[in-house]
Amino acid sequence: EVLDTEKVDGVVVHLVKPNVSLANLPDDPESRTKVLNDRYLHQMVRAQVDRKRRARIVRNHTATHLLQAGLRRELGNTVEQRGSLVSPEHLRFDFSHNTAVTPEQLHRVEDWVNEQILMGLPVKTHVDVPLDEARAMGAMALFGERYSDRVRVVAIRDERDQPVSIELCGGIHVGTTAQIGMLKIIHESSAAGGVRRIVAVTGEGAREWADQQHAALQDAARLLKTSPGEIARAIQKLQDQLKDERKKREALATQDSKSGEDIQIGPVTLAVREVDGVDPKEAQTIVDRLVENAPRTIALVVVKGEDKVTFIAKTGKEGPGLGLHAGNLVKTLATLTGGGGGGRPDFATAGGRDLTKLNEALARLPDLIDQMVN
Repeated sequence: EVLDTEKVDGVVVHLVKPNVSLANLPDDPESRTKVLNDRYLHQMVRAQVDRKRRARIVRNHTATHLLQAGLRRELGNTVEQRGSLVSPEHLRFDFSHNTAVTPEQLHRVEDWVNEQILMGLPVKTHVDVPLDEARAMGAMALFGERYSDRVRVVAIRDERDQPVSIELCGGIHVGTTAQIGMLKIIHESSAAGGVRRIVAVTGEGAREWADQQHAALQDAARLLKTSPGEIARAIQKLQDQLKDERKKREALATQDSKSGEDIQIGPVTLAVREVDGVDPKEAQTIVDRLVENAPRTIALVVVKGEDKVTFIAKTGKEGPGLGLHAGNLVKTLATLTGGGGGGRPDFATAGGRDLTKLNEALARLPDLIDQMVN
């Protein structure tokens, strides 16, 4: 497996990973050298390119040329390459620019590049071109790069033979832009002061990215119980519901602090709170808060609606042992207000239907608690 190449005294040296084991070599340096020579060196090998991997790299490479041309077209000729990575998975392009590229600008660049891809423009490589002649062709050179007197030029021209991209380049490219498939910009960020970075995918990489996005949308739609096209609306609805819930909780906290009283009856404390127009399930948070860190307290929340009243009672940890019984308390109050219900000694709910009897029922609370604990 070829990992990299280096040019040494004009010779291209391939750095490779052997596909056979290097284990069990002799410890003696002379013997080890002989074994290495016999097994691995001075051997005839057949070089073979991984065609699928190469094709992905080639697509990303030509797309990088088109991307630079698109950026210069959109942002101006101050755009110059400051770094580049072409891998099988994606391309990364660093370029000179002092401000972030807006989403609208990126969209226009991406659209333009994909237009050139769809037109299937020929990509021509001119080898052994005199440097002056290449510059006369309008070929772009890398900033700070030193070139020999004869260079290689990669040119893409439109159907009217007008230049789309002309660059000095020693790499390999597609035959026509159509072989790129498509380009999708997936990220734009700052790479350094005055340098921006774009990451994009092409061909199979673009399709894989689209598949991942589609799967993520499907998962989100399933969680939101909607269709992918309605996700934004479903999220907005959910945010509105959360906002309403937050307002209700704030209202609960306000009512909790302003209405009701705490009465000491023998060894226990009776904490009563009255709230209006609140869901009884939400009102349970009030009784939870009232008995928290209050083991000898019995809390009662009275939720008043338009034509009914709900009683929610809860005792602290020591309440049942002292004789307190939340179920019996709410059952009595519900009966006095024309309803019914009950529950466990430590927690219970009940409801009444006659709001005209509510004040009379609540007036009996001290006696009811006193009877339980004495």
